[in-house]
Amino acid sequence: CEDGTPSAAYFIYLLFWLRARLLEASILKYLGAGTYYYIFMVFISTLEHVDFFTDGAYTVQAYACDDVLTPRLSYAMQKSWFPSAAAVVAQLRFWGMTTVVYLAALMAQQAAASNWFIKNDGQLAIVADSASFAAVSELLESKTKTAKGNISGKQMVLIATKVVVENLLQLRIQTSGFCLTFATTSRWAKVKALASLALGLASATHKCLAQIVDVLKVAYGERTCSIIPFVCMFTSPSILALACVAWTIAQLTHAFSCESHMWNL
Repeated sequence: CEDGTPSAAYFIYLLFWLRARLLEASILKYLGAGTYYYIFMVFISTLEHVDFFTDGAYTVQAYACDDVLTPRLSYAMQKSWFPSAAAVVAQLRFWGMTTVVYLAALMAQQAAASNWFIKNDGQLAIVADSASFAAVSELLESKTKTAKGNISGKQMVLIATKVVVENLLQLRIQTSGFCLTFATTSRWAKVKALASLALGLASATHKCLAQIVDVLKVAYGERTCSIIPFVCMFTSPSILALACVAWTIAQLTHAFSCESHMWNL
């Protein structure tokens, strides 16, 4: 618990990362992708893949630290506005809640990948994204967009499954875990935990900004007052998600400046 995820786990993971990137590069070559998509693969696909790995690794870390995390979280809930949640935390355990959140993200993305309500390249884009082949997903999605721009089904699905169910819930639970174990973990463990959180923050921010930009493109193409409800409806989830990102950053900052290391839950 004190030293975080073993470094050997990251070296073993590199083999899986390399395999994934080679597979994605071969698909991009088959689809005749340009240089932009290979660059996109190096950065965004890697971000998605590593983020999902670190989320999974955190479930093991939570289990290792459960003797510290569960009592402290239960006590914190007892002193909060929701004291009844303390008993729930004590029964589920911190590692149990972390595992449920991770499995929920996994199953939500698999359900989206096997959907039937988006056809052709839009559906394939979601399938590719669920495998962390973000560049292939971007290439397939580009075929569904018009010159004026439109809101793809893929983006709406990703906001729900990856941003809300995966990124935001993981950010909340991992940030709380980071603060609760701040006094007992080593500097190297904190670095690894912050790296995992940074990946989640970057992933959520990228998806939300991409969604907002596409909505604004559609609004700019219409340029009528009737488009305002549309803009509000389709940007509000992303704006709320970005607010959660800011909340997480503030909580991490206070973990270093507050004597208790806990700004809030």
